[in-house]
Amino acid sequence: MASPRPRLAIAQAKSAYAQPRRQSAIFAPSATANSGAPSSNAAVGEVGLDYHYDHSPREAQRMDPQERLFLEVAWHALEDAGWTRRDLARARRAEFSANVGVFAGVTSNPYALLGHPGGGHAAPTSLPWSLANRVSYLFNFNGPSLPVDTACSSSLTAIHLAVQAIRRGECQQAIAGGVNLYLHPSKFSHLSLMQMLSRDGRCRAFGAGADGFVPGEGVGTVVLKRLSDAERDGDEIYGVIIGSGISTSCCCTGC
Repeated sequence: MASPRPRLAIAQAKSAYAQPRRQSAIFAPSATANSGAPSSNAAVGEVGLDYHYDHSPREAQRMDPQERLFLEVAWHALEDAGWTRRDLARARRAEFSANVGVFAGVTSNPYALLGHPGGGHAAPTSLPWSLANRVSYLFNFNGPSLPVDTACSSSLTAIHLAVQAIRRGECQQAIAGGVNLYLHPSKFSHLSLMQMLSRDGRCRAFGAGADGFVPGEGVGTVVLKRLSDAERDGDEIYGVIIGSGISTSCCCTGC
């Protein structure tokens, strides 16, 4: 008889959610890229990132706000746990291949489309792989480090992959979560052309009168480890993952 799979503890969690951006009107197919779209104030320099994260001002200016926010929330989650990056980097048990893995759900990266208004060398970057790798590099983590894009389920898929990595011994702990910001009007233009947006700004998932969805923005992470390890280490446990799975809805026309 096979031994039961170890349960995973959600040892720490941190999240932040932006105020929803509500559209005044749905775009017509002939609308220009800027017509009716909420302006993006999350461009260069809005989200502060100082030397606390070992970045130069020029690097912080170029970085996608999604990358900055994911890094900050991951940092806050570890602060909440009471773990230092030095402790995590060296606290690996023999049965695990690496210390900490990072799994970041991200499905939109239009920040580079904004360009740099003054030209020069500070062109913005939007690199999904860097969103996860930035956390691993800063904290000296040597476990799996990857972005995950499965559309609306990206963050949950990231958590599923993190759970599997811990169970396979690929990392002792994991930071998993996701970030989603709408930083360029083209995203709203595309959603409108696809007729995916709710016309009255309300979601009625699987309900009568449903005619689309309302885009949401936010960022969140959880710190995962085996339940037995969390109990041994005296961590505050916010939840327990008994199991997870992944599949696709095949030929259906929506999520």
